[in-house]
Amino acid sequence: MSAPDHRTAVHKRRVLRTVDLSLVLLLVCTGTIVVAKKIFISASVYGRSMAPTLYPGEYILGVRVPQRCGLLWQLIRSLFIKRGAIVLARPPAHLGRLEVKRVDGVAGDLRSWGWGASVTGPHRIPNDHVFLIGDGARYRNKPIDKLADMQHRDKPTGPPADSRLYGPCPSIAVVARVFLRFWPITRFGYLN
Repeated sequence: MSAPDHRTAVHKRRVLRTVDLSLVLLLVCTGTIVVAKKIFISASVYGRSMAPTLYPGEYILGVRVPQRCGLLWQLIRSLFIKRGAIVLARPPAHLGRLEVKRVDGVAGDLRSWGWGASVTGPHRIPNDHVFLIGDGARYRNKPIDKLADMQHRDKPTGPPADSRLYGPCPSIAVVARVFLRFWPITRFGYLN
């Protein structure tokens, strides 16, 4: 074999090795993205119900909560959904819209819900349900009847669109536990 033929063969092998490595890298990256989409979820915040913790236009990242049925999955879900956790949920009362709320109560806690004259309670939150509320300074830690008075002064806002109005939310509607605000970069940080 002459020198030019040998160089051409070596060059072809290097090119093929580079192409093979590129394909493997592409497959690994694609697989990583697919797995990451199964584990994590990102969302944009709309509305001011979670202010001052989260503001409209901020982007958050959460870990998906298992949606399967069964005792083991229920136990795993209870590790994610604890009182005080910020979660992404699709409450049935919101017609499947993804909402960012804080878990204020879990099964067995006493809470009141309703609006105005229709306030009922306190009731015990049923098994497999959570009580979700916004962090809004106007609503947080205030009794439900004072909320009705505030709404009349603060027009044009309506009642808080959370469990204080609609009642407990099934825990299976909780999609993810939020742990990170990643945009804007000036407010980057972990959320408790």
